[in-house]
Amino acid sequence: MNIHTAVTLRASRRCVDTRLRSAERVLAEMQHFGQALTLTHTGAGPIWALSPSGRTVPKDIARVVCGSASVVPVGDCLFDGVASQTWRYWRAEP
Repeated sequence: MNIHTAVTLRASRRCVDTRLRSAERVLAEMQHFGQALTLTHTGAGPIWALSPSGRTVPKDIARVVCGSASVVPVGDCLFDGVASQTWRYWRAEP
């Protein structure tokens, strides 16, 4: 059993805050510039990037962005039952 100190909790929260700020920046780019988050499978592994800018997004940030209620899969997948490879910002108008 680990007992966390104030220092370890602060470091852990700082890491989470950094990840959330990065995800918010990606969401802002998707919303304001109409960019899509795309997944490309390469020999070196999967690469997440914003299209058309080509800016790469770390996979942990992409996972947070894809989990947002404001982001929906476009539906282009290679096989049935596999997650989409393109995600777009979506917001219902009131």
